[in-house]
Amino acid sequence: MIERFRGESMYATANGNAEILLQGSDARQLREDFNANAQRTLEFMASNLVAKAQKVVWEQFPDDMPGRIVAAISERCRQAVANEETISQDYSQTHSVSRGMRI
Repeated sequence: MIERFRGESMYATANGNAEILLQGSDARQLREDFNANAQRTLEFMASNLVAKAQKVVWEQFPDDMPGRIVAAISERCRQAVANEETISQDYSQTHSVSRGMRI
């Protein structure tokens, strides 16, 4: 599985216009591995955002019992990750060639 970048992008200028993400001969397994990696990345990003939000909320509103606010932010991030998975699967099925990713 290869990801291609626009030649004029900063990333492509520094690293080249393509990057091998996964290798193998089983297209189904490659797709499953790619989706699992993407899901883990989304979960990590959500966890990181929650941690940053916790820090800000607890620092700025320590007397207002910010636990409920942090819990709401955590839930919102969890929902966003679940929703993003559905969106990314739908998008990749209809736009895989335009994104430059092929198996």
